[in-house]
Amino acid sequence: MASIYKRKEKNGKVRWRMVIRLKGYPIVCDTFDRKQEAEDKAQEIERQIK
Repeated sequence: MASIYKRKEKNGKVRWRMVIRLKGYPIVCDTFDRKQEAEDKAQEIERQIK
């Protein structure tokens, strides 16, 4: 299952962190500028794993 976290950098810029943890698979994480990008990538990776 994917989790999306809102992260604020020191310069005030907002980034979105995607973390996917599934039993039996390595943890996948990445950061994006937009929330929609993070959600789309999470769905794509989960589909590939299944």
